[in-house]
Amino acid sequence: MARNVTIREIARAAGVSVSTVSRVVNDNYPVSQEVKDRVNQVMEQLHYQPNAIAQSLRSSRSNMIGLIVADLSNQFFTNAMKGLEKVVANKGYSLVVASSDGKPEKERQLIRAMTNKRLDALCIASVDTQPDTINEAIQGGTPIVLMDRELEGIETSQVCWNDAESARILTNLLLENGHRDIAIVNVTLTHSVGRNRLNAFRETVNNAGIALPKGFISPSCFSSDEAYRYVMKIMNGKRRPTALLCANNVMAAGALKALMELGLKIYDDVSMVSFGSLEWNHFMKPQITNMELNSCEMGERAGAIMADMIERQQGLATRVVLSGRLVLGESVRRI
Repeated sequence: MARNVTIREIARAAGVSVSTVSRVVNDNYPVSQEVKDRVNQVMEQLHYQPNAIAQSLRSSRSNMIGLIVADLSNQFFTNAMKGLEKVVANKGYSLVVASSDGKPEKERQLIRAMTNKRLDALCIASVDTQPDTINEAIQGGTPIVLMDRELEGIETSQVCWNDAESARILTNLLLENGHRDIAIVNVTLTHSVGRNRLNAFRETVNNAGIALPKGFISPSCFSSDEAYRYVMKIMNGKRRPTALLCANNVMAAGALKALMELGLKIYDDVSMVSFGSLEWNHFMKPQITNMELNSCEMGERAGAIMADMIERQQGLATRVVLSGRLVLGESVRRI
């Protein structure tokens, strides 16, 4: 098998010294093109594979990139991972993936562990409100791209969404259809995504001259269970909203579970719109109107930036803002 072939065998078959084969493999000393071609041909014939660990030690590269997300069970991040892996694999890098479970301290531990393992770069969908750990990694020479998040106090590349504009589009859609009692099922409000979506929702509603009850603004939610509990509570209240705006696909899943248990029908009893590509939406009747966020594209863009930062051994801070695409379903009733 390929792993049993030694450079001594390669040298003997190519008629050169062991040191010459080593120079061809590591490309660290000049070797004539004729000799290089001969050695490479023998390595190909014998299916020789250089020792990746030894090469990484010599080159100070691991050829591995780390990805840290908040929730690996979320299809949004799964698709982002696929897009990222597609790009970096073509550049010769392997992807190491971990979940912070939405916990800042776990995220910090993962960042330190990955930098200690000498990964070549990190892509982080951060849940942290403090920039210290990420800044330490950047100052230590690790290229970092923030994905789906913006974090103040950090000068590095970011790939994010135009959250505010998307929230305004979804909110205005409900307003244009006559809805005045609109509840928002928020995502985590400690990071930029949740705050930006909520602030744009509030601003749009206020500009329409509508004063919403405090209860129509959900607490900070991370899981579908938290969204479920909020929707159960608000839909059992004295003043029931006529429409729900779910701030991501996980919140939408929790909201739908609550509505089904309450025996309430989308469109007939309550209108609903959501952020995020809803993987299960084509099974729904009616289908939910949503702001589709192509997280696979987001991963691809982040991967391209990371590969460029590694190759240049430096990088200017690049900010990429992606736009969502409104996908109209049949979940908004005109009242």
